[in-house]
Amino acid sequence: MTTRRALGTSAADLFDTTLRWTESWFDPAVAAVWNPAGSFGEPATARTFHLTPNSGWFAYGALLSGRPDLHGPAVAVLRRLLASQYDAPGQPWDGSFPRYLEAPTPGPGAQEWVDYDPN
Repeated sequence: MTTRRALGTSAADLFDTTLRWTESWFDPAVAAVWNPAGSFGEPATARTFHLTPNSGWFAYGALLSGRPDLHGPAVAVLRRLLASQYDAPGQPWDGSFPRYLEAPTPGPGAQEWVDYDPN
């Protein structure tokens, strides 16, 4: 993994801006990133559920930043996400993740990208 210091000026500015914006949505009580309004193209109110992919990206950015104050939150996010990974041998969603942490566990007829995130 590279570090923020290795980025050029424009890339570092974009990185810093993105990390600050994401930090504003971080929920330390859950160790995950809240949703902004309109997430998933739905009329969802802001801060109603915690986004799995965005939380992973926050953890990556926090570690890349090299900021000591973000190391603990990044590790907490990674632990939280790993704990949310589905363990369902024989099911198509086995080893995948919920799209958001409050999502129900997939069941019969579950659809990729709707009921679970295969990433």
